[in-house]
Amino acid sequence: MRDPQNIDAVVAAGADLIGLIFYEKSKRNIDAAAGESLRENLPQVKKVGVFVNEQVEIVRKRIVEFALDFVQLHGEESVEYCENLRAADVKIIKVFSVGSDFDFAETAKYEAVADYFLFDTKGKQRGGNGVKFNWDILQNYRGKTPFFLSGGIGEEDADAVRGLDHPMFFGVDVNSGFEIEAGVKDARSVKRFSARVT
Repeated sequence: MRDPQNIDAVVAAGADLIGLIFYEKSKRNIDAAAGESLRENLPQVKKVGVFVNEQVEIVRKRIVEFALDFVQLHGEESVEYCENLRAADVKIIKVFSVGSDFDFAETAKYEAVADYFLFDTKGKQRGGNGVKFNWDILQNYRGKTPFFLSGGIGEEDADAVRGLDHPMFFGVDVNSGFEIEAGVKDARSVKRFSARVT
């Protein structure tokens, strides 16, 4: 998200975390103008900075500039990379792109360095593809790190989300299914969804 007023509306609608995307190839990227506006009007909500294979020094800079509480890593960041960022006093969310043949054993080496995992649909883009994967395969995840579910979730999925039975299921990361346009969320839709899943 990029607009402080839209962020305030979505928080009022029930969102617990807000994502700020720092990835130039994304249409939701926080550019210089949006960044300045956000820094001047930092919302009172936990903020997640989303990065893709970014230099650690730049991630650390954004953590300070935007008072980030979480760092969400969408690239091929190594265990050592995650370990390095943990010293910046933020929680780490490591993202895995899930297809029908995904091996959840890939998550094991990150257990010690990530606070949360995020399972997103494998697609052409790093996120925001608007497509769900088969949630049944989540039963193959036997790890101890709680996870967020992402990938094509819309308001119509509220009942399925609420019914998802997995001991490590922590929450949902919603994006394109609730957008009016790139980076702008429909707060009314978020409110209806939040009311149905909580």
